[in-house]
Amino acid sequence: MITAEVTSEQIENWKKIYSENKNKLVVNRISGKTLDNYFVEKYHPIMDAPSRFTDIVILNAKENGERDPIISAYVLEGNIYVGIDLNSGFFQVECEDIDKMRAIWDDLFLARGLSEEDIDNYVIAAQYILLQKK
Repeated sequence: MITAEVTSEQIENWKKIYSENKNKLVVNRISGKTLDNYFVEKYHPIMDAPSRFTDIVILNAKENGERDPIISAYVLEGNIYVGIDLNSGFFQVECEDIDKMRAIWDDLFLARGLSEEDIDNYVIAAQYILLQKK
């Protein structure tokens, strides 16, 4: 998850990681419904998120190329908001505490896997590879 301005050194590092690992990557992306089930089983959300958060996730999903997102949105303890598109697996995690948010985002990113498009994107692929090594 990128949360700060990206440096040229990071870009070069991601390109290097990508070129060293691209041929090892396989399409393993799960469906949005499967990702949603994974999230609910692992995190046990305490309630559905407010409709305004769901609306924001819908807008962001559309900005990321999703045509007709169907969003399940949740709240976890600690005011962590999570929205998942049941069609595509697009997800969004929001929280004032970046560390709480990052852990869940990273977990969902790894659980969701990579699509063909993701594998062709050196930034996404390198982030995935780096998280796998943690």
